[in-house]
Amino acid sequence: MNIRVGGLLATFCMLGILFEISAQRETAVSRQYTMDDGLPEAAVNGVLQDSRGFIWLATYNGLTKFDGYKFTTYQHSAASETSLGHNHVNSLWEDRKGRLWVAHRKGVELFDPQTEEFRFLGPDTVSPDLGVSRLRERRDGKLWMCGYGVFIADPETLSLKRMTGLPADDYSDIAETVNGSIWAAGAHSVVHIDGKTGNTSVYHPDPENRFGSSSFTIYTDEQERVWIGSNGLFLFDPDKKSFTGFMTSNHVRHIVGYSDGKLLVGHGHGLFLFDPDTGKHDTISEGWSTSVLKDKQGIIWHSSLKGLNKIKPQLKNFRVQKTFGNIFSIEKDGNQDIWMGTTKGEFRFNSSFSEILAFARPSASGPLSFMGADNEGSVYFTRSPNKFKKYDFRSKIISVEQTMPVADEFVISLFVDSFGHAWLGGWQGVRRYDPKTRSVDTLPALIAATVYCFLENSYKNLWIGTGSGLIRYNLVTGDFILIRNDPADNKSLSDNTVFHMTMDEAKNIWIGTDRGLNKLVIGTENGKPEFIRWTAGTSGLPDDNVFCIVEDEDRTVWLACGNNISHFDPEKNNFRNYGPDAYRTDGLAGTPFRNAQYLGGKAVRTSDGKIIFAIYGGGLVIFHPDSLVDNSHVPPVVITDFLIGNQRVPVAKSEADTLDWETPLPKAIPYTGAMKLPYHQNDFSFEFAALNFINPKNNPI
Repeated sequence: MNIRVGGLLATFCMLGILFEISAQRETAVSRQYTMDDGLPEAAVNGVLQDSRGFIWLATYNGLTKFDGYKFTTYQHSAASETSLGHNHVNSLWEDRKGRLWVAHRKGVELFDPQTEEFRFLGPDTVSPDLGVSRLRERRDGKLWMCGYGVFIADPETLSLKRMTGLPADDYSDIAETVNGSIWAAGAHSVVHIDGKTGNTSVYHPDPENRFGSSSFTIYTDEQERVWIGSNGLFLFDPDKKSFTGFMTSNHVRHIVGYSDGKLLVGHGHGLFLFDPDTGKHDTISEGWSTSVLKDKQGIIWHSSLKGLNKIKPQLKNFRVQKTFGNIFSIEKDGNQDIWMGTTKGEFRFNSSFSEILAFARPSASGPLSFMGADNEGSVYFTRSPNKFKKYDFRSKIISVEQTMPVADEFVISLFVDSFGHAWLGGWQGVRRYDPKTRSVDTLPALIAATVYCFLENSYKNLWIGTGSGLIRYNLVTGDFILIRNDPADNKSLSDNTVFHMTMDEAKNIWIGTDRGLNKLVIGTENGKPEFIRWTAGTSGLPDDNVFCIVEDEDRTVWLACGNNISHFDPEKNNFRNYGPDAYRTDGLAGTPFRNAQYLGGKAVRTSDGKIIFAIYGGGLVIFHPDSLVDNSHVPPVVITDFLIGNQRVPVAKSEADTLDWETPLPKAIPYTGAMKLPYHQNDFSFEFAALNFINPKNNPI
């Protein structure tokens, strides 16, 4: 969505703050895993997801399993005949029995995850060192091994045989088309074996065929087009028997299908998303590419010599715009237009926040701070430190209404009640402006504390949120009470610092405090107020500091809490939380929604349903609830470890079985259905993982 500037384009471009709210890049690294996270080695050669959902990694220092939470590595041990034969693992493949085929520098081994044992496929069948660098599955379920030639392995009989019909060469990859044709990438040529005739064609590097002296990978896409990775990306033309080059001068080592015909292309400078229709490519991950996997959830796993990158498939949930400087206020007027006061000027947007209707530069008297709108087409606003002005829509005139009685008074909240009075909250209390007499009254009897927010309900009660409690002031009688937290009363206000309030369509008043979310119980507005409370640690609320509340169209509410955004469904009594982690998986900026210059809640809902929160440090968080992509998939939950007396229990007779007592595990714990423990082994525990890698910490278990 673009924001159009009505009649002020030249001014905006000159200021350098013309901006666009648009979808961010479809893919971006959301998490990088290194040795600090548990990898045995930074260099990762290959990535595989098995049938149960685990991620397996071929590294320079062993075979590693990842469950989303921790890495488990299997390595060579000279004391065990069933351990990994060599730690430098090149490639992986899972057969239809759930076993892993592991290619390393000494050959190929079969790993059984149930027994955690390796079986070497060695000199009894073929040469002990096949030089295997890549494993590929055939359409018949057998396995290709690419190395010093191409070998075919049968998972049923565990037999190996050399593939015939290929010129002698070192092969790095092989692919099979639907009609049975075979393409093989060799160090000195590309070989094609026709599936119908069996005829072999060999393409050597030359000016006509264009690809370089070595080919590294081959991929056949959904349209049966053949792509070659060499010193660039090349597409084979079956009619001309030649190749068309893209992304030349790059050593392309991996090609994987993505979606909509696009390709994931890995080479020496990183991982790229390539569009064959346009020939354009975008960088989505950096580092020397060694392997790429698109898993069952659409996550891209990109391995390199610097670690493992996880790339989420969907658009980030939230957009952060940082083009306005510090934002002091964002309010709606009687026409539902949106006003915003910032250090870069005053803005008036249309109701959908898609067009700037008016703009004023910052005044020499100081930036606009806070706004309030009445029902007659006027907007009041203040300037730091003591100017109070009004803009009349009908006359389109800005007039100075009043200079604050106290020169150093700083207004931090402003509200216009149903009688047309403007209420100004400051550091030391509240003032009321009467537009008929053009006078400001100081109301010291109410409170001498910081005033954060105002709200009026249908009973003509003005609710005033302060740093020392909640005030209920009747606009007709002038009666007021101070409502404070009572530690002995669980129906009292949860905290005395009230940051923000809003009233929903059902007339419920929601209150954000320094210790949780409150809802005023309907029917207690005019007597002794009672509250329903939600606090962090007991309800699912992510942070006790509730700075801002916005009602959605479906009568749920959105909250700015600390540096998180939370969606609360009152009917289900359920919170759905979005928060920044080290890799910004939800797209949030990681900055809090409040500081000394941003004291109250600042947010609006646009006419087309977008939610806009202002954040500290200058910026807006903008999103439409319908566009959010939740991690709602219920993942398979697997037991990953079993401990007795806080000691990991190994599989019986495995390499790790060094206990001085008999282990009860005949198989690895994820594959064990039942076991018996003697009475004295009554101190035991389990570890488990939900195999959903989009954002494991938010997995709904």
